[in-house]
Amino acid sequence: MAFLQKRVAGPVTLADIATMDTAPGSASYAPAAGVTTIIKQIMFTNITSSTQQVSMWVFSGVGSIANSDMVFHSLDLAAYETMLINLSLVLGPGTGDGLFAGAGNAASVNMTVSGIEEN
Repeated sequence: MAFLQKRVAGPVTLADIATMDTAPGSASYAPAAGVTTIIKQIMFTNITSSTQQVSMWVFSGVGSIANSDMVFHSLDLAAYETMLINLSLVLGPGTGDGLFAGAGNAASVNMTVSGIEEN
């Protein structure tokens, strides 16, 4: 088994979501087939001159995304603020796990995800 520490996603501009309770239709990041990812840090950057909000879910792909899948809700980012979130979140191989994140406004928040991949 090989462990590779790397930027696993981004920077990517988050899609806008209808409300902070509504997950985007597709994953912002999902591990490749046969790969386990341990997400160690997520960086959100507000690229606008006004406060923006972000919500994030971790979803296994079984059933529908629900409030129980939410990691955080309506996180406020001040104008041009960058926020680092340190965590240890395991996304498994072949499970359909995915990280879903959305912003209140289109083209307002960038996300970069760093972690460790195990093949």
